[in-house]
Amino acid sequence: MKKFLTYVLVIILLFCFNSKAMAEEISTDIKVNGEIRKGNNLEILIDLKGVERLYAGDMEFNYDAGLLKVNSLRVGELISSSNINKTEICKDIDNVNGKVRYKFTCLGKANGYFGRGTFIAINAELIKEGKVVIDKKKLKLELYERTESNEIKEIAYKLTNFEKDIKKESAADEFKDNKDNNISLKNVQGSEKTKKELHSNDKEDLIEKKEDLTEKKKGNIKSNQSNDKSINENKAKDSNNLSEKDTKINYIKEQKRFWIYGIIGISLLIFLILIRKFYRKKKSN
Repeated sequence: MKKFLTYVLVIILLFCFNSKAMAEEISTDIKVNGEIRKGNNLEILIDLKGVERLYAGDMEFNYDAGLLKVNSLRVGELISSSNINKTEICKDIDNVNGKVRYKFTCLGKANGYFGRGTFIAINAELIKEGKVVIDKKKLKLELYERTESNEIKEIAYKLTNFEKDIKKESAADEFKDNKDNNISLKNVQGSEKTKKELHSNDKEDLIEKKEDLTEKKKGNIKSNQSNDKSINENKAKDSNNLSEKDTKINYIKEQKRFWIYGIIGISLLIFLILIRKFYRKKKSN
């Protein structure tokens, strides 16, 4: 009898731990449609996998406004393909500060969204050469589910980082630019000015352009240094806030797990004691 009760207890405990291990996080992948080359337009897709009862979401994408220019933002098929009553709280594009924000929530007693697919699609233009990096510091997600007991709980997620270099302009684009420059030079040479005047004027123009470029470079270097400093400070603040928030969420989860497993353990002990008394009473009779 004791062996039988021990086996029952072990099976129940294994079931509890297995159900805990089966509760996986949402997987987040970044995909890009289009060639990552200077001057090209591309579509950045934020895909979610393993979605269950997604009731609300908040997406914030921070980017380098000197590298990217966001043209538009749309909701992916994971959200748009379902006829669930929802409202969009925020849908903003800020190319000055390099920030895209989207918020939504379902309404009423909807169960939310299930499955996998594109959550958000961002259309952007690559302005100059550099490196496109999308990680948890650049892309921040807050995903919430509506449980069967009508509670709203935050869902953890995993993000696969994305990092790609922006290539130079294609050879065809460079050839086109050179061709346009040659045509403009021929038009200038065909004007009423003499070749000597053109030559001297060109030299003066080149000198002025060089001086203007050097002054612009100095100004850009100073502005970039100040921007980098402010960006680093914002990054440090964001990472501290994120770590504090993750710590609080993990602490709350651990406390809930502790109480749940404690209640289960006490219930099992009471159940075993009652069964033991029952069999003792049966033997005495």
